[in-house]
Amino acid sequence: MILDKRSTLALTVLLLIGSIGCITSHTAYVSLPTLNGIAAYRIDNASGRLIEIVGSPYATGNSPGPVVVDPTRRFVWVANRDDNTISLFRINQANGGLSEVLPRTTTGYNPLAMVINASGTFLFVANELSSSIVVYSVNTSTGALRQVASPVPTAQNPVALAVTPAGNFLYLVNSNLGAVFGYSVSPSGTLEIIPGSPFFSGIGALAATVDPRAHFLYVANSTANTVSIFSINSTTGALAAVSGSPIVTGTTPVSVTLTITGLFLYVANADSNNISGYSINPANGFPQVISEGPFAAGSIPTLVVTDPNGNYIYSVSQSSKTISEFTLQTTGNSALGVLTNTGQTATTAAAAVSMVVTP
Repeated sequence: MILDKRSTLALTVLLLIGSIGCITSHTAYVSLPTLNGIAAYRIDNASGRLIEIVGSPYATGNSPGPVVVDPTRRFVWVANRDDNTISLFRINQANGGLSEVLPRTTTGYNPLAMVINASGTFLFVANELSSSIVVYSVNTSTGALRQVASPVPTAQNPVALAVTPAGNFLYLVNSNLGAVFGYSVSPSGTLEIIPGSPFFSGIGALAATVDPRAHFLYVANSTANTVSIFSINSTTGALAAVSGSPIVTGTTPVSVTLTITGLFLYVANADSNNISGYSINPANGFPQVISEGPFAAGSIPTLVVTDPNGNYIYSVSQSSKTISEFTLQTTGNSALGVLTNTGQTATTAAAAVSMVVTP
């Protein structure tokens, strides 16, 4: 039997989802800097609806920004940009509510980006004003952080981080240079610059994500209105532009995400008020535009986040203070990867700048 491209992609999606499995419930956490708080929502997996948890939002430090969740779903960390600290919260396993564990951990000036490795053992923080990366080891029993070594200097104004699933390579996006710096991560958490860094991406490079197999890195270039695609050398971590990269997006792409299968890529275009969608060729990482897109996303979408089960996409609007839900089509021989707005939205009490969904 010969399968066409759509059929092959559909079969691949089903096999990957089946091998990964589905978690029956999730919780979303959203940072609200003007309220100095973090909102918590329970996700109804049958409908994807976000239901705010009683007691939300929870108090943080001043101007919370990036938020990260522990892979085992026991802890949440929030970087407080005006305090230069990181708040640790325990997750109530019964209802998803949060309780802060004091004292807060000191970090560099204006922590703008934060990411954790898949094993939950190291937390990486990029500090915009002190132009540095700080690495913390994570006590997997308590969630407490311990700084691994002295801060690693970077070029001025780092804006985003991405880490490979194995945690052996870390990538830092610098918007001023329109480039990506790569670092190898030792078993103890220390960083060493990858030869060849920095790797040019595009003007206004702002956000990045690594595919689940650690074969490719995708970078949204907000001023160039493009996404760059890099292959990752599995031995050295060095990046190489994929043939045909970069690809055109909507206007001002500011957020980029992949589904859990790595077969669909979505980009939030803040100034064209939509989401660009692409199907990914697993062999070469190249994105093919989903012809039914782009997908209308309301007023100034600034974040696009995937549901870990691969069923939904969430779009966050700072201007309208809403989180919109889209269904993601992953079965059938046509319309794969198409997003459909369900009309369900959650209203945030203030403009949100970061959102994470528990694995």
